[in-house]
Amino acid sequence: MTHYFSGDNNSMVQKIRPAKPLTEEVHGILLEMICNGTLKEGERITQDGLAEMLGVSRQPVTQSIAQLKSQGFISDYDKKGIMVSYIDATSLIQMYHVRAALDSLACREISRKFIDQSYGEVDKQEGISLLTEGRLAYQQQDISRSVECDMNFHQFLYHKSGNPVILESTKILWFHMRRLMRAILTSNVRPPERVWDEHEAIWHAAYTGSVALAEELAKKHAEEAAEKLARIFLEQNKDEAGSLSGDEIRYW
Repeated sequence: MTHYFSGDNNSMVQKIRPAKPLTEEVHGILLEMICNGTLKEGERITQDGLAEMLGVSRQPVTQSIAQLKSQGFISDYDKKGIMVSYIDATSLIQMYHVRAALDSLACREISRKFIDQSYGEVDKQEGISLLTEGRLAYQQQDISRSVECDMNFHQFLYHKSGNPVILESTKILWFHMRRLMRAILTSNVRPPERVWDEHEAIWHAAYTGSVALAEELAKKHAEEAAEKLARIFLEQNKDEAGSLSGDEIRYW
């Protein structure tokens, strides 16, 4: 709560911050349940069932479902039913194209901020701490924490870029990627530790002001991650491969 003092009598006026809108809260809860696997892909759901589970009226659930549909997390089935959307390989290819470009842009902006000394040692250590957390989660084979640390590192890069459009543009995109990563990791497929080596190399290039190298490493990391994850996903879901063109599969 922010405090303000008015006039010479120092009387205190409190600025009241409204609580998060209920629809926004319901949307966040449902999105988290989809991404963490509580609501599984293909699972049939109902507005009444979700409202009862969350202890709210149908209105915020209806509005949240409409938003989740537009974001690709919930789909229609039959004439009146709804379900949790299946992970769509073609859409994820497109998302990784976007992510590669935005990661590269973010790292370019960060490098420039270190060059002009807008960022310094505190910012450098903030990134190093995230890398340490990620390696620890990997070593402990903590799936949920590993996915979270991966997301945290990339969200950190977007935030540090200083460009709010990058952060906003990647927000929903990363929820989709989180679903993919979790689906693969829960199938006993362990990503190589070099993922965190690559993260470390990206951050080192950024905080040493190596603009071109930071851009290149970030772009390469996203593209190679896409290829590895997609090949595993398509192997697990062979029917998906039929809907992809040869160029798309080679890109993955």
